Amino acid sequence: MDIDLRIYHARISFLPADATYKPKNSSYAIKRNTSGSRAATGFTYLPALDEPVPDDWCILEDEFILFLITKLPLIGPDFLSAPDATFNDGNMHLIFIKKGVSKVNMTKLLLNTATDDYYQLPFLEHVKMKAFRLE
Repeated sequence: MDIDLRIYHARISFLPADATYKPKNSSYAIKRNTSGSRAATGFTYLPALDEPVPDDWCILEDEFILFLITKLPLIGPDFLSAPDATFNDGNMHLIFIKKGVSKVNMTKLLLNTATDDYYQLPFLEHVKMKAFRLE
């Protein structure tokens, strides 16, 4: 029996908590928005859905096999999803993996979720962010 990893085509736009954010993997084509938009809504960071994201947001459109967005350090007793997350810090944590990762490497990730060792895997990207839009 052959199990294939599901691939999702998506565009993720996000406001990094650190304005100097650069992806760990330089091949990721994360770009800054250049639309000149400054959407005003009742929310501090979140533009209206019919408006483009503001200039200080990053945009990545690609094919992915994993997205995880959390506000908590643990999402289960043996899954440390965001080791530096604290309650009420105003941040969310995005973890994503683009397509092209082998099943062996995904197994390595899943076997190391009890500690933050999996954060060092070169195919996994982690972003501390203030807001996001997933399309």
